[in-house]
Amino acid sequence: MRKPLLAMFACLATAASSFAADVTTAIPSDAYGFVVVPNAEQLDGKVQMLSKRMHLPIPSVLTLLTSMPDLNATLDQDGSLAIALMPSGNRVAPLVYVPVDDYQALIEQLTDASTEDGITEGSFNGNTLALGKVQGHAVVTQASDRAVLASALQKIASGGEAVTKPSGDFDLAMVATEAGLVRVTEVAQEGLSEMIRVIERQSGPDNPAIAGLRMYEKLFVFVKSDLQSIAVTMRLDESSSLRVTKSFVVKPDSEWAPVLKSIPASEQDLLVGLPDIPFVIAAGVSIPGGGFEKMLDLSKTMMQSMPQLYHMTPSEIDKMMELSREYFSNIEGMSFLMGAGEGDMPIYGQMAAAMTVPDSDQYLDDYVKYWKEVREITKDSDQSFIAQSQFEEMTVKDHRVLRTIMPAQSIPGFPAEQQAAMEGMMEKMFGPGGMKMYAGAIDSRTVLIAYTSTDLLEKAWESAESTSTLSRNEALQQVSEKLPSDAQMVGYWSPSGTSSSRPVEKHRVLPTWLLLAVRQNLLGLLRLAS
Repeated sequence: MRKPLLAMFACLATAASSFAADVTTAIPSDAYGFVVVPNAEQLDGKVQMLSKRMHLPIPSVLTLLTSMPDLNATLDQDGSLAIALMPSGNRVAPLVYVPVDDYQALIEQLTDASTEDGITEGSFNGNTLALGKVQGHAVVTQASDRAVLASALQKIASGGEAVTKPSGDFDLAMVATEAGLVRVTEVAQEGLSEMIRVIERQSGPDNPAIAGLRMYEKLFVFVKSDLQSIAVTMRLDESSSLRVTKSFVVKPDSEWAPVLKSIPASEQDLLVGLPDIPFVIAAGVSIPGGGFEKMLDLSKTMMQSMPQLYHMTPSEIDKMMELSREYFSNIEGMSFLMGAGEGDMPIYGQMAAAMTVPDSDQYLDDYVKYWKEVREITKDSDQSFIAQSQFEEMTVKDHRVLRTIMPAQSIPGFPAEQQAAMEGMMEKMFGPGGMKMYAGAIDSRTVLIAYTSTDLLEKAWESAESTSTLSRNEALQQVSEKLPSDAQMVGYWSPSGTSSSRPVEKHRVLPTWLLLAVRQNLLGLLRLAS
């Protein structure tokens, strides 16, 4: 089957640059997913250009396939290619859609061919294939999947529902449909349930690992019940920048639909408060009305699913969430920074999170009230992480700072033999003495929380005074210009910052910036640029 599939890709050698809608209208909606290549020649040329710039020996697929002129003569030069993944019992059957000008000439390339009910079977390079025709495309699969092919053709011919084509301009698109998401989550849920049963047999139902696996169960339930499709499209432009658009479409009756639908365009600085330092990852998000409520719901679900870790009753968790709603529901945005570490610095040594609020001084006041009231709620539970935490106010360079310390030994729920390993992991992450958080106001509307020390708070104050914040970084602004200015979420990854975080051998690294944004229509954009 390999060579026929390569030949089909070759048919797109001079395909048109625009997306051919017909190919998606020929794929039935019960497909698990599909892949589309609108223009193989254009994509191959871009890949070759990128390989030269990156000094990588990537062979040209089209050059390798020029030895198949008879096939090229039968194909539509203006079509697009697609591969649909169809259900076939407990397995997946691929159907390859090839645009053709002369379908009869194409099947004449087969040996020992026979046609029945519109489907032709024959051999090509030692492989027995089944072919059918729909809307200007030859649909090809293995002869063993003839029934799947026949079913797909019949559904389209009778006016059955087709898949939804991806939006935008791209060189390659991959889509997981609702049927595919349901099937994948069902298989994942079966495997997860078996893992939980094994752990319970080996170490009992109180093993903390089970609580973590329960969170994945809830994630799979969400995917199965709320998501309609997931699509990833890729486009490589002339400057060798790779733009990856990833979209999640929720079902109209999903509880997330009203929240996502109401997200307004954002013109604010999504990285506000973050200092301009070498970093590994930086991200920011604008939180729409109702969005923080959903975040609290997720936190509540996580805490309730891991009682061994938090040692809080459902009633205590409910009260804690109500206090969070009371004091923090006016958060308008959040940003996150993982700076490039040095030497033996803890993993969180250069990590910080910032929040955009109506009044930063009021936020700090509410933060103090929140901790006092939460500690009152959990006063009868000496095992809870809150009861063992320490909270105090301090002054750093004439700034008010709130410090919270959660000792490593205060994390309950782990067997004695695992406690030492847990404490060692906590020390690598946060340094000796447990997790430390320092909260301070950067300006009248921004609060930053730094981990392990006040170092990033001090750098943030310096950056704010000199207006040399991360969002004003010249290199970052250059790549940001390629993305929509009204994004609700933006994320950056710096390979150079990553490689400098820990000692590594000198080697060629990826270009400096990788950038992600989410727009109002919930599309993710990924950019790789020099």
